[in-house]
Amino acid sequence: MAVGGGGISHHTLAQTRDQLAAFDGSDGGPIYMGMLGDVFDVTKGKGFYGKGRAYGIFAGQDASRGLGTMKKNPEYVLDPSIESLTPKQRKTAQEWHDRFVKKYPIVGTLVAEDAAAAESAVAGAALSWTDDTATVPVPGLREPLRVLHLGDSHINVDSSHHYQTDDEQLRNGELIGPAIAAAAADGAHLVVHTGDLVHGVSPETVEHLSNSLVGPEAVLPFLYISGNADWMHESTPAEIDFEEKDARRSRWRETNTVLYDGAEPSVWVRDVVEGQLRFVGVDNSTGQVTQAQLESVMAADDGTPTVLMLHIPLCLPETLKLVPGAGSLCGNPDCEALPASSSTQAFLTFVRESTSIVAVLAGHIHQPQAQMLREGSGAGAQLVTAAAKDGGSRLIDFVPAQTPRL
Repeated sequence: MAVGGGGISHHTLAQTRDQLAAFDGSDGGPIYMGMLGDVFDVTKGKGFYGKGRAYGIFAGQDASRGLGTMKKNPEYVLDPSIESLTPKQRKTAQEWHDRFVKKYPIVGTLVAEDAAAAESAVAGAALSWTDDTATVPVPGLREPLRVLHLGDSHINVDSSHHYQTDDEQLRNGELIGPAIAAAAADGAHLVVHTGDLVHGVSPETVEHLSNSLVGPEAVLPFLYISGNADWMHESTPAEIDFEEKDARRSRWRETNTVLYDGAEPSVWVRDVVEGQLRFVGVDNSTGQVTQAQLESVMAADDGTPTVLMLHIPLCLPETLKLVPGAGSLCGNPDCEALPASSSTQAFLTFVRESTSIVAVLAGHIHQPQAQMLREGSGAGAQLVTAAAKDGGSRLIDFVPAQTPRL
């Protein structure tokens, strides 16, 4: 998959030669052509590749051998293997491929029948998780999406700012880059960070991170939601009221706008795979969800499968059993320090009842946890990742569900 226009377009859709053959443009549909393992949409070049045109023999076919030898031979369409090509012919084939990359979008990859069968077996996989991986079935998703989930990095490169560790590698966030690079090498399409990226208000740190996460040096697309440590200095009294917390958070947003890459910091909606999978970020780093945030999330729920990103995990029954000190989690009406507001309680109820929400991603507690959101079909899960400052992360595979959502 590749990112474009705010979403992730199909880029690694596996196709066999038989499947590719359906895209020859004969029915007025798109024209696809295989070349050295990639599938290109050459529809805009139909004057060359349409049926009856100069290179029409390759419409819906693997053209690797034919273009490598510069021969429009039907036998080379039936057997497009390049094993017999000379070094010069292989170079010619690569030049054609490079030319296509510059002119036409890649819409998939060519695979053998057995490889396609193995990939299709992913469909219908059950919801499951370990401390550092998860598989989440998504109704209507046509191809897998792999996401690296990070949280609680607590990075601060400002030497004048107090930080909780003397380990310079952690303080400067040097574990983040290798984690993202490793995930990209392992086929990840997207990085999400569920808050406490920065430790205390630090414009210097934001600038330090922006190039590698959302700027020209970024390896993968990046989605972010704020955590409480992003805007609260360690000297901030824990008992300050919600209004003061919200005011401090608002001032932080002026500093870290670049990390949101143009999105609205309070609530943002991103169709990561258009019409198939949506990510919604909600800044609940004060421990509460406002009425305006609740209404925005409800308005975005049009039935599209959705992944919800929070910083503070929702207070689910199993969370209270598993997490020591879970009283301050989001939506706990019995928390003496920060009892859930009516809008926060309504938000928790909405999330648990909405069958569109396939996963909630969160952090804050610095330990990996996972709980079911609801019972029955399309249950969904809350997945909390271990702290990135301690080397923690979770690689999540969102995979096509076997049956459509009822």
